[in-house]
Amino acid sequence: MAPEILKQEPYRTSVDWWALGCSIYEMVAGRLPFRDHKEKVTKEEIIRRTLEDECKFEHKTFDAPSKDIINLFLKKNVEDRLGC
Repeated sequence: MAPEILKQEPYRTSVDWWALGCSIYEMVAGRLPFRDHKEKVTKEEIIRRTLEDECKFEHKTFDAPSKDIINLFLKKNVEDRLGC
């Protein structure tokens, strides 16, 4: 979920751009951006990672252009997010 939803702030289409970034990440890496493959974490930890951590690109299939576009869609600040 986008940070603005997790923080219970008003939102519009910005959450769709966030979701697109998550989808692209998952298509490239085969896992979600804020959780390792088969990692068991609490809901609270996922929320914390989404709000505080930067996206990690540890999978070897990430090239520079895919990292760039994903980073633009996964900006925590709505005003900085691509498409918003």
